[in-house]
Amino acid sequence: MVDMEFSITGDKKDIFDVGFRPGLVQLADEVGIKVYTTNLRKENRVRVIASGSYDSVTAFRESIEQKIVPTIFDNDNPQYQIAHSNDYNGPDPDWNGHNSQFIAAQLAKTMIYSNKKLNDLSEKLNKVYEKIVDEKP
Repeated sequence: MVDMEFSITGDKKDIFDVGFRPGLVQLADEVGIKVYTTNLRKENRVRVIASGSYDSVTAFRESIEQKIVPTIFDNDNPQYQIAHSNDYNGPDPDWNGHNSQFIAAQLAKTMIYSNKKLNDLSEKLNKVYEKIVDEKP
């Protein structure tokens, strides 16, 4: 079992509020590892702790380097880099607690994002409706 810690840095628009951490979790799931991700907004970075076999953790890190982290919201080509990488020797993460908190936070963000998009759509539809009503004889 290997535990690796590294940071991902980038422009805020590329790593925050775009679904970057869920993309990391999805990527970790695909290679069969556990991952603990934390946004460190003041430092403009995402902290990652990855735990699994050496080959799987290496594959996970290489996938991030190759820019194949899927994002959810309006970000097709995120620009970021892995800032540093080392063995993680800290306390064992509370994987279950982190996952529960992470899921709740991501659901809240998704609802906020969806509400904004639905409001935008509603405004556009109202304008179309008003235009149609105004054009009737």
